[in-house]
Amino acid sequence: MREGFELPRRDDRRFTSCVVHLHKGISQQPRLLEPDELLELLATAGDMDRQKRRDRQIGRRAMIAVMTKTGLRVTELCQLRLRAVDVHHGRLTVEQAETDAGRRQVDLTLDVVDELNSWRAECGEVLLDGFVFATASGRARNKDNVRTILSRVVATANEKRRMRDEAPLPPIVPHTLRRTFISLMLEAGAPLHYVMDQVGHEDSKTTLEIYATVPEAAQPPAGQAGLRGAARRERSGRPRRSGRGSREDIAAQRWRREGARSSVGLDGPVVPKSGPETH
Repeated sequence: MREGFELPRRDDRRFTSCVVHLHKGISQQPRLLEPDELLELLATAGDMDRQKRRDRQIGRRAMIAVMTKTGLRVTELCQLRLRAVDVHHGRLTVEQAETDAGRRQVDLTLDVVDELNSWRAECGEVLLDGFVFATASGRARNKDNVRTILSRVVATANEKRRMRDEAPLPPIVPHTLRRTFISLMLEAGAPLHYVMDQVGHEDSKTTLEIYATVPEAAQPPAGQAGLRGAARRERSGRPRRSGRGSREDIAAQRWRREGARSSVGLDGPVVPKSGPETH
């Protein structure tokens, strides 16, 4: 210990301050969900939907499917309108966002399209300007309401797991589903640029921080070194090359064109882009 350094006493205000700063310095990354855990969460949400009266349906399963398989923020989910969902072309549009990157088009897989079509059929006749996951009065849900819905689904799933003597699911909030989507996309080998476009990230560092939580054994093989190279560039301070014609842009276009999102828990290829119909 350095000479003259005095440790604060437990009853000293400096002690409390030290503890607070220590806790702030500890990085606690939440555990992401595994594909089998996502399937159980969706199945539980579907069971809960079927047990409710038709006039009390809130679309638990569709909500979770959209957040998990598109990476939407909870506020984006709440503000999503029917006019912004184009099931025939396989995409939805985030119309309102605080940044240019946030206003974007997001690709939809076939299973998400099925979830949205099933939910729309449950809702009956609705206006195109209406919210996809509206309240009973037709208003937009708020993020706290969605968190409550999700927490109840998790609690029900954990009760089933307890009866099977299985470990409970980790703490799950809407952002857990977004982070899980990002990690599954990166594990599947999606180009960093494409993942950033899909989730509305302006800074690649934000996306790579989530990639850093993926176990090394689950990361892409040696031939898919784009993410590792991006991570090295972030550590060294060198900027990522982007824009039309860059390697990242070309890889993102190829990924979008080939619909490679069918692997690692993201079921179903991207819907072919043809036809004029919209959701």
